[in-house]
Amino acid sequence: MRAWLNNIGGSGAPWTYQGEIASGVGVPGDQVRFADVNGDGRDDYLVVGDQGQVRAWLNTVEADRPWTYQGEIAASTGAARSQVNLADVDGNGRDDYLVVYGAGAVTAWLNDRFGRADPWDYQGRIASSSATREQVRFADLTGDGRDDYLVVGTDGQVTAWWNVLDGDHVGWDYQGRIATGAGPRDRVRFADVDGDGRDDYLVLGDQGQVDAWRYTGSGWAHQGVIASGVGASPDQVRFADVNGDGRDDYLVVDAQGRVRSWLNDRGARGAPWKSEGQIADGVGAAGSTVTFADVNGDRRDDYLVMGEYGQIRAWINNRGGQGGAWLSLGEIASGVGAPRSQVDLAEINGDRRADYLVIDDGGGVRAWYNNQAAPGSAGAALGTTTPMRNDPSPPPPAGDNGAAAATGIPICVADRCS
Repeated sequence: MRAWLNNIGGSGAPWTYQGEIASGVGVPGDQVRFADVNGDGRDDYLVVGDQGQVRAWLNTVEADRPWTYQGEIAASTGAARSQVNLADVDGNGRDDYLVVYGAGAVTAWLNDRFGRADPWDYQGRIASSSATREQVRFADLTGDGRDDYLVVGTDGQVTAWWNVLDGDHVGWDYQGRIATGAGPRDRVRFADVDGDGRDDYLVLGDQGQVDAWRYTGSGWAHQGVIASGVGASPDQVRFADVNGDGRDDYLVVDAQGRVRSWLNDRGARGAPWKSEGQIADGVGAAGSTVTFADVNGDRRDDYLVMGEYGQIRAWINNRGGQGGAWLSLGEIASGVGAPRSQVDLAEINGDRRADYLVIDDGGGVRAWYNNQAAPGSAGAALGTTTPMRNDPSPPPPAGDNGAAAATGIPICVADRCS
């Protein structure tokens, strides 16, 4: 894109040539629109997809980085691209999303995307240790609703730091080694299978069978094999509470992201695991990118897809509610420039909504608290992505500059410094 600045009425030439100000993002010109979506008085670079979805690059032309990638700011509304318009209909300086139908009828979504509090509240570095990224896990072993910092050794041994509040910030209370290990690290999982609020220590077998140890607060009580497996490999098995009863259920996610579920009926009469069959058809993302976490605080884990650069798309768990079983919210986190392998979701501050963590190669953790990034339990026609503070512009997907849809106090841990 080349530009000529409007100088009509001023001294000198009426149009001042600026040269090329945008190199393009690999899409045809008829997909490109310009509108002021953040209310700063400058039009931003937008790409409108076939189903009305919108991706944005904020206009920061006078800065070192002229266009700041925001990811998808509006999910599909089902409208054709030709029906989508952007205009400020409420006079707040931010252009709103309109769909104009053949007879001139207009449906509007007001732009609150850049007008509300940050959906992800940056906390800075909240923990550090000498552990490697692969060793760090988060699980709630104390039952206080906040995940604790765990280091899992090669043979499954566990060293723990309890998550304690330090004013408005998180702190860590060193516990030393709390488990000697019962299996290789890559087979160890933590999930609450008995509904006591404390995560249990699980070891997965080759066929997805589960050997469990319940944490009592002072030690581990071996429960034996609690699930015989269904022939799935350990990397396909997930534990998540999909029905909100406080007990994590047994899920198998295949290569296409389809999900089969066995509800956890342990403690009830009859079979301890109740097969529900396939509960999610997949969304076109690889199974390895699918994870589960409660991002809206309704006590039911949601279906999430994590992109290559830590972007998160969410389908809210609405099973049993009106409408679809999984309600699309579009992209709820734009990423912070960290690769998917460094990103984790855990409940750090006790508000029941999973927070966004980046774990570096040395076990250090940066956190973004979930400030209603996925509000309510109802779906939204428009996405809620916001640039995430401290690194608001993740690298766009390789090869197309983002043109493809993304399918307090620092506290040390190991040496307990502040």
